[in-house]
Amino acid sequence: MRTNQRNPAKVVKLVKQELPPPRHLDDQEEEALVAAVTDTGSLRDRAIIVLMLHTGLRAREVCRLTRSQVKLGKRSGTLQVLGKRNKYREIPLNATLVRSKRVRSKASKSPLQEATPLFSLEKTHKD
Repeated sequence: MRTNQRNPAKVVKLVKQELPPPRHLDDQEEEALVAAVTDTGSLRDRAIIVLMLHTGLRAREVCRLTRSQVKLGKRSGTLQVLGKRNKYREIPLNATLVRSKRVRSKASKSPLQEATPLFSLEKTHKD
């Protein structure tokens, strides 16, 4: 066998391996996640997880939410979210989120505080 032999497979381009798309949590996994956050996290953490599960918001979108983006009625509500490519979209809130004490109390502050974040950092102890 000669050492300077030509490799015929060298010209073959490899196909990139695609990552599988994110999967949806089943009901048991969702309940386990909420239970874990309820047991070990704060009320704020639980509200964030429930909001993300029920609306499909991205982490960055939740971090950027302000009180002025939340519109709550007696039985329904909406979120106006600035998403990817700076596009606004309106997301309906289900009854579970509308009844959520944390979301309700945070959204119903005075109009002077509308530009403040809906969920602040825990380390600052500011709400």
